[in-house]
Amino acid sequence: MEKIPLLQQKEDGNSKATWVPIKDILLFKAAKHGYAVYAKSEKEESLRTFHILEDWMVLLKPYGFERTDVGNIINISEAKHYVNKQVYFDDVLNTESPVFGTVSKPNFKRLESFLKTIKRD
Repeated sequence: MEKIPLLQQKEDGNSKATWVPIKDILLFKAAKHGYAVYAKSEKEESLRTFHILEDWMVLLKPYGFERTDVGNIINISEAKHYVNKQVYFDDVLNTESPVFGTVSKPNFKRLESFLKTIKRD
C-alpha cells in the first residue's frame, strides 16, 4: 500500500509526522501553511503537506538528520569531512562536489561535539 508523509497537528499545537495511505486521501486544499489534506480518517483540517525544512525535520530527526543552516538538513551520520563550514559526504574529500551542506555559526555550536569527530582536511 503506497503512503505519503504528512504532518498531523496534535492537540497541544505540535506536529508529528504520519504516513497516510494514498487511497485514503480525499482532498488537497490550499491553506495558510502549505496544503491542508483531508483523508477518510481525518476529515478535519489536522493534516497538511510538508512546506518548510522544519516540517521535514519532524520526520527525519529520528533518523539522524540535523538542521545545519537555514537551508540545509543533513544526514549527520553520513558526514565524512568538515572544511570551511561545509560538510562533505564522499569518502575522499572533493571540495568541487556539489553535494555538501553548510553549517551556520549558531548550528556549529549545537553540533560542535559531533563535527569535531569527523575529518577536518
